[in-house]
Amino acid sequence: MKNHVIIAYYNENIDWISNIDTNYNDIYLYNKSGKTLNINPIINVIELPNIGRESHTYLYHIINNYSNLPNECIFLQGNPFDHSIPEQELFKIINNTDNTNNSTEKFIFLTKFKLFLEKNQDSTFKEHGFLNSFWQNEHNLSSCIVKIYNELYPNFISTLFAPGALFLVNKENIYKNSLEFYKKCLNILLNSENLTDPLEGHAFERLWYYIFNNH
Repeated sequence: MKNHVIIAYYNENIDWISNIDTNYNDIYLYNKSGKTLNINPIINVIELPNIGRESHTYLYHIINNYSNLPNECIFLQGNPFDHSIPEQELFKIINNTDNTNNSTEKFIFLTKFKLFLEKNQDSTFKEHGFLNSFWQNEHNLSSCIVKIYNELYPNFISTLFAPGALFLVNKENIYKNSLEFYKKCLNILLNSENLTDPLEGHAFERLWYYIFNNH
């Protein structure tokens, strides 16, 4: 069974998709642009409403393919290169052209850097790294993150976070959570006050590592 490459698309330049080896991967392009795409028919194009950011796309794919997942799922945004590892290295992992067995890896960040995120005693969050002030001031996520993390993981203490929500995850790690768990996560997004750009979407961006590795 081919691996799944899941792409959350809105209106980005996606010419880079031609570099994905379709002999090794099945591509699922989730189109939230509202436009009809003229694209290689080998690519699975799924139309979705423009809600929930990439978190909605990722959860939708997991839920709708839960009973038939491949060994690896690779989750990407329409333009991954703002945050991704160098392009050549990225495609080596996607296409397994470096002859490494990615299936032995349970989770691989495909981003340039990682940050450590912890819950403090005062129930706020701080991020160690140069993005601290950006996330705190630009998105004001503190209360949203605490609410979601406490709802899903009351005993949460700390996790790794890599901006961009770009990662490879083994199906074994996906299956460590039940289908109902992923539906609960999706429901959190769908109940946001702002469906198009929910704070909850930014919060889940910080939670993916913990979701797939907290076992």
